[in-house]
Amino acid sequence: MPDSKLIWEGRPSQIINFFPFLKTIVSIALVLYCAPIAKQYIPAEFIKYLSTKNILIVCGIMLLYPLWKYMTVKYHKYTVNSDAIFITTGVLSSQCDPCDMYKVKDETVHKPIYLRIFGLGNIELITSDHSTPLLRIRAIKKSDWLLGLIRAAKIKARKEHGVREFD
Repeated sequence: MPDSKLIWEGRPSQIINFFPFLKTIVSIALVLYCAPIAKQYIPAEFIKYLSTKNILIVCGIMLLYPLWKYMTVKYHKYTVNSDAIFITTGVLSSQCDPCDMYKVKDETVHKPIYLRIFGLGNIELITSDHSTPLLRIRAIKKSDWLLGLIRAAKIKARKEHGVREFD
């Protein structure tokens, strides 16, 4: 809408990729450590498959997983304006999923310990939107502050649209 005002725009933190990155590092270390040991125990006709070149190719292929995880977070974008919340996702193709602000029913902030260490939090919004009944804004800084802005925008949007909640 032309009269909507941008409230906040951001991306999730790459810290949510910590465990996929760690798994890859450990897996590559195991491959590099175990390959010379495995040469002692496998039959001679299979030794040619444990060449340094093949081991490095396997390690390179293993690096594709954290690269993909990095790209999915890098191309994940949240936009909150006075009328709606937009979640844009996709690496190869992009998808934008909007949710009107007046459809937000309930909101909470979750701060698991691994995010609290870095000053991050997740915002979960329960909405009456059919495509996104549970909307998550993951791993962002100042999540309490953003939740307050979303609550204020929700109240204002409900007044403007004449929407009231019934249980």
